Amino acid sequence: MARFHSTNNPDRLSLGRDSNRLFVGRSSGSRQSERRKPVKLGRRHRRANQLFAPAIVVTEILLCLTLWGPQPAVWLWAGSQVNHQTGSLMAGLLVAFFGAVLTIVGTLTLAAWLDRVWRRLRGPGGFEQQEGVLNGILATSAVVAVPCFLFWLLVIEGPGDAPGIMPWG
Repeated sequence: MARFHSTNNPDRLSLGRDSNRLFVGRSSGSRQSERRKPVKLGRRHRRANQLFAPAIVVTEILLCLTLWGPQPAVWLWAGSQVNHQTGSLMAGLLVAFFGAVLTIVGTLTLAAWLDRVWRRLRGPGGFEQQEGVLNGILATSAVVAVPCFLFWLLVIEGPGDAPGIMPWG
């Protein structure tokens, strides 16, 4: 009876030395039939992809911009309403925190799904998309949102009646 053992290569499994490597595993995607073949699309289908792909990117941009202002503001308002109605600051804080976290995670999940759809739309159109645009959109939205918030906080709204916070106040 032959004893099974694996070689140093995890993709290979053999029946011992005398088997002459009867069972040689292949890495996934190595067979020609397993590889994804390029899809030839008709002119109408390519045109639809060319229209939907930018619309998906615009939707991703709008979703990511809501992460930095509207979503936290809505949950801070909801938390303040809970605080006012119940008289419990802890309840208001919990509603604001968990509501914001859940909607932010949901928004990022939706944006990641849209990014995968965008990559699939771009592939058959002749563009080899290895990575999506979501990382760049998130980074750019952060670079835009943080200075806007700081401008609002320090210039428009100001530090309030706290003396000594700002050198001119």
